[in-house]
Amino acid sequence: LLQWLMRIFFAASIGFQVPIKDFGDGKVIGYGLLFTLALTGKLAVGFMVPNFNNCEQFKGLHMRDCLVTGFSMAAEGEFAFVIAVFAADNGLISPDLYASIVLAVLISTILPPFALRFTISHYNKLSGKIVKKAEHLERRRSMSMDGMAAFSPEEQERLLRENIEANKIVFLCIQIQCASKWGLIPKIISSITSLKLEVIDNRSW
Repeated sequence: LLQWLMRIFFAASIGFQVPIKDFGDGKVIGYGLLFTLALTGKLAVGFMVPNFNNCEQFKGLHMRDCLVTGFSMAAEGEFAFVIAVFAADNGLISPDLYASIVLAVLISTILPPFALRFTISHYNKLSGKIVKKAEHLERRRSMSMDGMAAFSPEEQERLLRENIEANKIVFLCIQIQCASKWGLIPKIISSITSLKLEVIDNRSW
């Protein structure tokens, strides 16, 4: 009920002040797109995210973190409408400039969430493929281990050491239960990557 009341309040107070008729003006559209480019400059903030993953910078999981942070920062909220309405009511900006700002805010409010959702879905699918590949390799390793039952313990250890030295992929699922602390997850990921292990996915609850 509270959520619907907030929507009605927003539509009655700010939503009706959106100058939809002015959006057909070419000048308003031009300035609106220009302001949108300025707002999407917040995407650059995402590329300041440190690389906590065992991969090249701006590639793989690091690129995922950059894009998720950038799209999250690019989305504008209703507070921007409040500032624009205040400026227009007090004569600080012209009606055309107000319409251009509102258009830019609308575009930056609608598009980044969809881009964020696509980015998360895309990298989740990639993580799923990596997991399936690791499961396939683990299944093959298990079958090879079953065939090693006929070997002596010394021979099994020698073959296992050779597989490790051959950089065969081993899939690990690590679960940690501890008290929450600021910066804990980056420290854990940093410790894991220092062991030259690739973090496929990490979740906290």
